[in-house]
Amino acid sequence: MTPPPYTGPASQVTVVQPPDPARKAVNPLEVAAAFRCVSLISNSIAAMPLYYERRRGDVFVPFVESPLYDMLTVEPNARQSAFDLVRAVVRRMLLDGVAYLLPVRDSSGAVSSLELRAGSRDDLTGRYTLTPLDGDTLGGIVTVDESEVIVLRYLSGDGIHTEVPGEYAAAALRLAREAEDESRARIADGGVPRVMISTEQTMLGTGQMVEEGLRSTAQALDYQSRVSRSRIIGLPPGVKAQQLGATSSDLQLQPAREFVVRDICRFYGVPPSFVFSDSSSNYKSAEMAGVDFLTNTLDPMLRGIECELQRKLTPRKLRGRVRFRFDREARTAADLDSRARYLQTMQGTGAYTVNDIRRMQNLPPVAGGDMPLVSANLRTIGDAAGGDAAV
Repeated sequence: MTPPPYTGPASQVTVVQPPDPARKAVNPLEVAAAFRCVSLISNSIAAMPLYYERRRGDVFVPFVESPLYDMLTVEPNARQSAFDLVRAVVRRMLLDGVAYLLPVRDSSGAVSSLELRAGSRDDLTGRYTLTPLDGDTLGGIVTVDESEVIVLRYLSGDGIHTEVPGEYAAAALRLAREAEDESRARIADGGVPRVMISTEQTMLGTGQMVEEGLRSTAQALDYQSRVSRSRIIGLPPGVKAQQLGATSSDLQLQPAREFVVRDICRFYGVPPSFVFSDSSSNYKSAEMAGVDFLTNTLDPMLRGIECELQRKLTPRKLRGRVRFRFDREARTAADLDSRARYLQTMQGTGAYTVNDIRRMQNLPPVAGGDMPLVSANLRTIGDAAGGDAAV
């Protein structure tokens, strides 16, 4: 049954404002945890050298004679370094879900530069329309086929259409933004609580209505608490004050903000300790978090970039003989103790020679350093049996 309409004083009607549509979309970079996740992933990938290599015998070596090697390691175009381009590409993948690289070719058909563009896909024709990001008319707006553009998607349900990561993390981003806004508001007004004043009297003074008296009293109390910052405030006779709403402790703003940080880390696949949220981490847990970050977060993105570059920049007849590769070992190079044990183990098993290790450290080779060595403590079962029989 529908209740009858309210006919009392208008001042007693509570008006519920509809949610503001503008608050639904939150820029991830405005949230500290998301900003840190995006910066960490993009900088980590950009810091890994990206090599163009060719097969020589059974191994791949840097193809330094190719213009692609210089473009991917030093200067992809006249306005960006290789580090800046890769970082910008990964940021667009994380924020927009996709990044477009346009290979600009010279008159002979060889790739002369790589340009990061904004773009869209026409589902009817399967073609892409690409526009310069900075408004520069260099190259202008172009429409190209799938084979003529490098499409790097971070999130896609079918490998063709792009899904924006921020749409899935929208609830967590809004909660983080609202918790930050509420904390900022509480700090700005000195933690002054919301108070409701009331009275049981029907008149205040001569000819003054209750509502007008309460309104003027409320304004005076608000001025004393906010502007003059009075700690002791007196109330007129017959007026009662009651706190309205939850306090900062009731809201548990700090625990809520810590939960939101972990929630955002889940969306981006970043360990909480990497966004300075986990104070209980130690050296061993940080080391394992770094391994997990490389394996589960960075490696899928690295593999996707390598595969797309291979598809669009390598002719079919050369596939298997040339490749694009991120140097993942650069991610673990900072841990000198672990790296020293790793190199020692690889040398002891014959996987690396002395000169291989010296080249990694940018040291000149030494005579006899190309001979593989193995640990003298290991022998085959046959050698051990023969030695015992001889004794």
